[in-house]
Amino acid sequence: MNSKAFASAALAALVLFAGCSGDDDQATPTPTDEMAPPTPTAGPGSQAPVNAAVQRALEVEGTYSGQWNNATFGSSGPIDLTIEVSAEAQFAVVALDLGGTVFGGDDPAPVTFQIDLATEDWLGGGDELFGQSDLTVDDAGNFVLTAPSVPGVGNVAMTMNGTRVATGYEGTYEITGVASGTFTLTAT
Repeated sequence: MNSKAFASAALAALVLFAGCSGDDDQATPTPTDEMAPPTPTAGPGSQAPVNAAVQRALEVEGTYSGQWNNATFGSSGPIDLTIEVSAEAQFAVVALDLGGTVFGGDDPAPVTFQIDLATEDWLGGGDELFGQSDLTVDDAGNFVLTAPSVPGVGNVAMTMNGTRVATGYEGTYEITGVASGTFTLTAT
């Protein structure tokens, strides 16, 4: 995964929620102590070098708010996203919440993803709602997320395309044979 991917990964994950209608609100999650980043491996008195992944992650660190819109069902809901970066630990925590009913069910609980910026590994995915997923991100921060078997919609595939824009992110998603729509996130 490209090092700009962590914010895109979070955005992609939250849009995965937006399969069906509704608009209940829940608080934006915050990282917990049990998700603490790993300790840097640099020796005493030295700092771990800031790699390119950390540098790009710092460019998108912050909070974002936005909207998902389901073109198939005419529904929409709010999106909240928080990205926290530890440059020293080369680690990011991304917390997201999508309001509304998702995949025709209730408003899902907020989710948190962890990204090891030293190895550029997305330490999320494989959960009950999304199933396994794959994320590719280009140097500009644009992404394609594919989830070949989303449990929440009968194990069908989903593809999401996101574009990093000056104000945040915007893009489209398609849950094969079920729904499609758009999303936007604006830095707050």
